[in-house]
Amino acid sequence: MEPIALAIIILLLLALVCLVMYFSYLQQNSKLDEINARLSKLQPYPSQRRDPKIIRQQRAASGDHMMLLEAALQNSQREDLTPEELQAIDAARDTFKACADELKNDGEWMGVPFDLEWFELLERLPIVKRLYRASEFSVMGESTLVEEVPIAIANQKKPDSSD
Repeated sequence: MEPIALAIIILLLLALVCLVMYFSYLQQNSKLDEINARLSKLQPYPSQRRDPKIIRQQRAASGDHMMLLEAALQNSQREDLTPEELQAIDAARDTFKACADELKNDGEWMGVPFDLEWFELLERLPIVKRLYRASEFSVMGESTLVEEVPIAIANQKKPDSSD
């Protein structure tokens, strides 16, 4: 055989091998696309995470409303909360807790002094805390407190009079 014919045969074989490899690559890609399509149908896309700065701004706005309420209560010297104020405190508590949970779930929680829990904010607002707790007890009703007092007294140990 002549060297030119041998070179042509080798080039044709290389071209054939390249074509086979190219078509197998295309086939594998199409199968991979099918698998990805099936997986995307089975698994919903994860929800978009909010920016931690936005979450903290929302929480800070809620805390600011509580600070303003604390200042207003301090200036007015009132000893009770209006129903609107109670609703505002409940809404702020829900917002504060939701923001804290979201930060914790996203792994963005930094802790005190940067991130506060609801009870930590309430500790910084003594008038709101006192009046809010007093309003919670008044909602529970005096009947439960009256029923618990005799039970607590009966459960106390009496001192020995034999000494």
